[in-house]
Amino acid sequence: MAKVLWLVLLCWVCVLGQVASAQEGALSPVLETDSLQVDRCACRSFKWNYAVAPGLLLGSACVVRHFDNDLLKFREDHLFSFHNSADDVVQTLPGVLFLGLRAVGVKGKSDTWGQLLAATGFSAAITAGLTEGLKNTWGRTRPNDEYFHNSFPSGHTFTAFTGATLLHREYGGKSIWYSVGGYTLAGLVGVSRILNKEHWASDVLAGAGLGLVSGHLGYGLAECMFAHPRRGRPSYYGRNPSFIGVNAHVSPWGNSINSLGVCTDPAATFEKQFVRFNHKIGYGYSLEGAYFPFRYVGFGCETSMFFNQFELDEDYFRVPANRVQAHYVAFESNKAKTYQFMPGIYFDVPVCSRVLVGGKVLYGMGQTLSFNVEADTHNPALGPEHWVYIYDDFTYGSAFKAGIHGRYLVGHYLEVSAGLNYSYSNAGYAFFNYPESTSSVQNLGFQLGVAVPLE
Repeated sequence: MAKVLWLVLLCWVCVLGQVASAQEGALSPVLETDSLQVDRCACRSFKWNYAVAPGLLLGSACVVRHFDNDLLKFREDHLFSFHNSADDVVQTLPGVLFLGLRAVGVKGKSDTWGQLLAATGFSAAITAGLTEGLKNTWGRTRPNDEYFHNSFPSGHTFTAFTGATLLHREYGGKSIWYSVGGYTLAGLVGVSRILNKEHWASDVLAGAGLGLVSGHLGYGLAECMFAHPRRGRPSYYGRNPSFIGVNAHVSPWGNSINSLGVCTDPAATFEKQFVRFNHKIGYGYSLEGAYFPFRYVGFGCETSMFFNQFELDEDYFRVPANRVQAHYVAFESNKAKTYQFMPGIYFDVPVCSRVLVGGKVLYGMGQTLSFNVEADTHNPALGPEHWVYIYDDFTYGSAFKAGIHGRYLVGHYLEVSAGLNYSYSNAGYAFFNYPESTSSVQNLGFQLGVAVPLE
């Protein structure tokens, strides 16, 4: 039931994303201010029909999710031997056509190469952020392998429908067959992912819906920047503070991993050497955006990937006289990886024409992958070297973040930001077969970001 509720939430996010995209072909209203004309961006002209198809696809994913096993059984009964790897290439064709047609002289809606490249860049960033964020926090196993928990949504389908939407927005007004061709290729990719047993049917439907969002939003942002330029001094006064951007994060403060018990003798499981790993530094990046339907209050989402580095606490060894000591502990990797996908509420208030201050409160899903540990227990009874291996493990759970920030408007289409955030996730650090060692993930740190205003 919880997963279905998350899908319903994604439908709502899609509606907001589509509302924020530009009205195709809309004329930009002009404000007269003395002798200065100020163009308002066409992004203020909303086109609600962009939300219909993504909403239907994500709503269908909510329903089809209950029949995924039946569809998989049909595939096993009738197409058991089907396998085709063409979808690895076909997923990129709509995007390649979007740029390639212009390269061979076919003029589309955009006036410049800059607009096409900006649309590609925006859409690629949104696609990568949402795909990685959802895949690594949803935790759904693939139909062909229960070890991999990254089935939802289908990344191939997401990519294909993003490219098809860009192709449709650029060339659909020239000929409907460009749109038909792009979406046909994207649809074939989705069907192939199901028949190849790489994804559940609901994964594919969700990937298609989110791909439409990514394509429309990326193209709309580029259209605002190039096709409907603003004039006059940039100012937050009288404008909607909606935005989409990327952030870099660094966290000097994080919690340690306590009391990991290394078994020094397999024949005596009570004999353990306890070790602790101290947090050293954390760093990562995130994709973030918010839409403000009210003057100072908005709704948005952040998807992030974060790495926490650890070092062994040499002073923490607890070695009773009757136990042996592990004299060497090594990391295969000393980085734990955390993914988070969190919608929430944003607050922003202008303090002068170019500066906003505000905050956010987010709550969503998280996933953490710890690191492998090797320990030489130096047990004389077992020889000069007795290695114990502790393997990483996945954990899934909820995630929370609260923060304050300031945003500075550099120009009409660019703003920079800085902030302080605290994050917590009960998808903690865990190690295979060592459930008692699980620790929550907590970080306090700074963020620096760049963003594009959506108004």
